[in-house]
Amino acid sequence: MKRISTLLFCFASLVVHATDNLPLDQSYSAKEHAPSGAKVTLRLPTSVMIGEEIPAALVVENIGATPFEISTGGDYRSTGYPQRIKVRVRDSSGEQLPELPREAIGFGGGGLIGFTPPILPGKNKEVEFPLECYVSFRKPGIYHITAGHDLGWLVEPDHPHPFATATLRVTEPNATEARAYVDKLFISRPPVPADADYISGYEHDFEKQLSVLRHSAYLPALIERAQAGSAAAVAGIGHVATPDATSALIHLLDHSSSKVIIAASRQLLRRLPSFENPTEGARPGWTWSTYQIDPLLPITWNSRFQDDVMKAAVKLLAHPEVEVITVSALIIEARGGPDQAPAVLAALQKALDVYHPPRTGPDANTLDAPKPQQALIHALDALRQRGWRTQGGGSAEAIAWFRQLADPTIPSPADDSWKESVVVWIENGPAALRMAALQAIPQPMPDAYEQALLRALEDRDLGVQRVACEMAGKSHRSRFARPLVQIVETAPESFLQNAAVNAARECGARYELWQALAAVIPNEKQMVYALSTLVEGTVDLPKSRGGGGNSGFTRDQRFAIRDAWRTFLARNQEALAAGKRVPLTDSETIEALVGLNFRPDSPAVEVRFPDGTAWPPRPKK
Repeated sequence: MKRISTLLFCFASLVVHATDNLPLDQSYSAKEHAPSGAKVTLRLPTSVMIGEEIPAALVVENIGATPFEISTGGDYRSTGYPQRIKVRVRDSSGEQLPELPREAIGFGGGGLIGFTPPILPGKNKEVEFPLECYVSFRKPGIYHITAGHDLGWLVEPDHPHPFATATLRVTEPNATEARAYVDKLFISRPPVPADADYISGYEHDFEKQLSVLRHSAYLPALIERAQAGSAAAVAGIGHVATPDATSALIHLLDHSSSKVIIAASRQLLRRLPSFENPTEGARPGWTWSTYQIDPLLPITWNSRFQDDVMKAAVKLLAHPEVEVITVSALIIEARGGPDQAPAVLAALQKALDVYHPPRTGPDANTLDAPKPQQALIHALDALRQRGWRTQGGGSAEAIAWFRQLADPTIPSPADDSWKESVVVWIENGPAALRMAALQAIPQPMPDAYEQALLRALEDRDLGVQRVACEMAGKSHRSRFARPLVQIVETAPESFLQNAAVNAARECGARYELWQALAAVIPNEKQMVYALSTLVEGTVDLPKSRGGGGNSGFTRDQRFAIRDAWRTFLARNQEALAAGKRVPLTDSETIEALVGLNFRPDSPAVEVRFPDGTAWPPRPKK
């Protein structure tokens, strides 16, 4: 078996134009061009086998006489690799390998995170990255790599950045080598707790290693490991872009281990084509891979898989574990049709018959119904879009019926008797049914629904309250402004509070809304949101491109900031009540509103503008 060579093989490049035009990002904090003393080299192994991890690093060296700083933090965005590094790879004929798809959801920006000490003359700093996250080597050969990073410097054509190049030899495993390598990974794997669920283990280093095994030579060994009960091996199967891998995942849906079933379902979801557009994925961006993979569609799907996938998913709807039911509902949402509706309804009714306490407190999930209800409801929505219809019945069918009534693409029944049932179920049945009934309120809202909606704004379940806020906002009725403002001031949960703020504004609340937001400033968890909303709604500022906040103030300081806002609001009550925003130039007032009088370098809220400036202006030292 071939192993990664320990010999390093690098080419260095000074600050010159790259043969490959790397599309470098630019950090918002960039203020200077690349320093003349910057030199970048690329550290790589000389040879790897397809399927092995490829540890790489940009080595930033100071060959000048003056220290300089670099910025490399804040660019992972939940992907597990630095997105600000740009890579171009060409084979020996000069053909460029395609970039791997960016599947991960983006979190975080490209600015400096933490303290980066200067690079002194003669010293260097390494920026490590896994090369296999950027390209996939499908065949053996000699490859030429160009890599670079903005490093926190201005990105301008007249001042090109340093970049680095290197050469990498890639070999292809035979069947014996592939099996031996998989065996080696399993033998050397770190222990995993027996009670670890699939999600918590997904970022485990072991699964990262298996995610790189994209070559079909590894598939037989991975299938054997998965059949023996390894959910991690299923993740490896999910990164092999062949129909045989898809077939293996479908067969694993009948496994005795729920962990294997869940893992197989999640990997299968990555390669299900859209029911409406077979050339696209059914759920783009829903699942993400720690290591990026080759595009899975259309090469991994065959129409002959459809019946087997649906039979397996319907069978799993009767599984005793909630998470298994959830992923099976996701599969039906992706590829199901009207024939699957009875099984989904039966599973939803069974889920609704399980008692769930009202969602209360700051940690309540007000966006989703309890598992597996939410996934089953979404599956029914998808089936409705594909032609399925219901006339109501038990709680499950009632939910489907109300969501059908709320669908603007479906004409309302000629008989108005359904309107009375909406009023009845706004206050009865499980929370998911009450939410569905609220969403079925017709627009513009007839007077007959007003009292029921007012009572829903005080529902014991915060999720129902959130939907009631949204429906109140759609009505634009001033009658709802006061209770919505009261929710803003008392809501313990952020999504409910945000829904109440938006709805209150739609219903005409202005000055009283700003007062309510000022009242919650002393709450450390709600402080930044309250201040951001206050600034956006009351201070006359240009259009922003984002911002930030800091809640690290003492309780006494938070109360002082609240008092400053109360004074500001009272002084400008007439303008704010009329829906206007107030120009604000008085530095002492600004400092008091954002806590700069307590922390001169760290305001409680900051607004950034496209030109690179920010509000509030910092006090002069």
